[in-house]
Amino acid sequence: MEVDASVRLTTHLNALLANRVSVEVAATQIVAGDVAHHVVDPDDLLDVDSTRAITWERALPRCLVVERTQWQLALPRPGVLGGLRGPVEFNTAALSAGAAVLASGGELGLVPIRVGQALQWRVFNATLPAPPPSPYESERALREAVLEAARTLETLELAGGAMAGWRPPDISIWAPGYPPLQRNAIAKALRMLAAADLALSDDGGSISSWESDLRSRELRRVRDAASDALVSAVSWIKPS
Repeated sequence: MEVDASVRLTTHLNALLANRVSVEVAATQIVAGDVAHHVVDPDDLLDVDSTRAITWERALPRCLVVERTQWQLALPRPGVLGGLRGPVEFNTAALSAGAAVLASGGELGLVPIRVGQALQWRVFNATLPAPPPSPYESERALREAVLEAARTLETLELAGGAMAGWRPPDISIWAPGYPPLQRNAIAKALRMLAAADLALSDDGGSISSWESDLRSRELRRVRDAASDALVSAVSWIKPS
C-alpha cells in the first residue's frame, strides 16, 4: 500500500534527521514487506545518478543533504491537494499515487509508484509545501466526522465483514522518535482510512440510490478526516 510506504519513508527521514536511526536500518525498514524499492531521479535533484535507479542506501544520505529540518507526508485527493503547491507535473503524479513525501523547506518531493510487488519512488522538483494542520485539530475533526457519520447512518459499520481480512499496521517498523500518543494517532488514522476504503468498495446493503449516496458521502468525510489526521501525526514532530 502506497500510503503505508509513504508513512514509513516520512517517519524514517525525520528519524534520520534526529540521528535516531542509521541509514542501513532505515533503508531496510522503509522497504518492509515489499519485494524492493528503487529511487529514480531523472532530473538529478539528488546529485547521485540520473541514468539508473538507486537504492535507499544511496538515496537517503542525499535526501538529508537536501532537507535538514523536516519531511512531511501528503495524501492528496481530487479537489484537495493536501499541502501540494506544484509544479503541475509533481501534483499530477502525487494525485495519481494518492501519496507523496515532501521536504518541508521545498525543492524536492518523492512519489511512490507501484511496479508489480516492488515500489518505485520518483524524485520531483517541488514547491515549498503548505504546513499540515495541527494534530489536535485533525484528531478532533476525525472524531467529529465519525460521530456525525454514526448519527446519520444510525450504525456506522465501516467495512462490515471485509474488515476481517484487514491487518493492523506493524508499528515495529515505524521509525523511532515518535512518542506513544503520536504513534497511536498514526495507527488509528491508518485503521480508519483502511476501513473507509473497504466500506466504499461496496454499497453496504443500501436499497436505494439515495441511501447509497448518503452512505458514500459520510464515509468520504471519515476518509478525508482520517487522511488529514494521518498527515498531521506523521508530519508534526514531537520529541519522545
